[in-house]
Amino acid sequence: MTAVDELKMVLNIMHKYNLPLSPILEYSINERIKELSSDINNSQMEDLESCGECVNDKPPKTLSHYLEQFNNLSTGPQKPHKAVLLLSIINMIEDGVVIDNKILLDKNISSYFGYLWNSYKISNHVPSVWIPFWYLKSESFWHFQSKTDETILKNIMLFAGHPTLEQMKKVIKYAYLDEELFLLITKKEERQTLSNVLISKYLKRK
Repeated sequence: MTAVDELKMVLNIMHKYNLPLSPILEYSINERIKELSSDINNSQMEDLESCGECVNDKPPKTLSHYLEQFNNLSTGPQKPHKAVLLLSIINMIEDGVVIDNKILLDKNISSYFGYLWNSYKISNHVPSVWIPFWYLKSESFWHFQSKTDETILKNIMLFAGHPTLEQMKKVIKYAYLDEELFLLITKKEERQTLSNVLISKYLKRK
C-alpha cells in the first residue's frame, strides 16, 4: 500500500468512526495526497525500506532504561494520569489480575485506577481511565494490539486528540508493554523500584 493509499484510508476511517476531523486537517490531508501523487517515485520508497532495515540490531532494554522512561513520561507532575495508570498495571500484575502481557480496557483496570487516584487524593473527581490508556501511546514501551486491520489502528494513532471509549474498543483488542518491561514487573524488587520512581516523581500524598 502506497502512502497515498494510506492517507485515503485515513480519511475513510475518520469518517467511518466519526473521529474528530477539522476542515483544515481534511484539506491538509487532501493536499498531501495530491503532492505525493505527483512526486513519489520508486527510488524514494527503496530508500525508506533500506533505512528501516538499519534499526533491527538493538541492545536489550534494561531496568535502568525503563527507570529513565518512567522518570520522563510525556506529562507533568500536575497531570499524573499516566503514572497512576502504570501503577495500576503494576499492581494488577502483582495481584495476578494480569497474568500475561495483555492489558484490557475493562472494569478491573478502571477499579485499580480509581482506587489509586483516590488513595493519593489527587482530586475529588476520578477521570476516565481510557484517556491515559490512549495517550500512553506516546511512550515507546506501550503498544496496542489491533482488533481488526492493523492499518486502521495505525492510521487513527497518527492524529492528535483521542477517540471515544466505544471507538477505541472497536479497533483495540488490548494494550501490551515491551516484553522486557513486563518481565521486570513480574519480579518483586524490580517492580518496587519502578513503582517508587512513579510515586516520587508524579505523586504526593496530601
